[in-house]
Amino acid sequence: MARPRQLSLIQRKLTVPALGEGFVHRSRLRSLLVQLIEERRIVVVSATAGAGKTSAVVSALRLLDRPVAWLAVDQTDASPGRLVTYLEAAVARCMPDLIGVASDALAAGIAHAEAAGLLAEAVGNRRAVLVLDNLERLGGERDAWVVLEAFVRYAPVELRIGM
Repeated sequence: MARPRQLSLIQRKLTVPALGEGFVHRSRLRSLLVQLIEERRIVVVSATAGAGKTSAVVSALRLLDRPVAWLAVDQTDASPGRLVTYLEAAVARCMPDLIGVASDALAAGIAHAEAAGLLAEAVGNRRAVLVLDNLERLGGERDAWVVLEAFVRYAPVELRIGM
């Protein structure tokens, strides 16, 4: 089946951020995050704005032997179709064969949450980490959370999800 042309997306949202020059390595925190990511399907990192959550996760990812998919969420991603599209693009960066899984489903009229579930299942038994950064920016947008719930529900055990 022919895949649709890749959409124009904001690539920076899909790129693991670099650690700044002033980054302070916190070896205990880094080790704890690595351990949690390896042992748990879902790891939620919660702290106040500016506390260094993103930097701590980026630092830990460097020690993992797993491909990393990254999505920095913002308010515009509260649209469920856009969120599914960006989830697909993020995952496809480390699993290119998944390009089109969710977008083809959306084009066929399948509901957003189901398209997200199909994408998650398509990961199969591959070991990877998906980081969803800044999820708080979705606010109370129920439809966006339903998409994420479906993705997480159908994600295989080898896919680690960091939020």
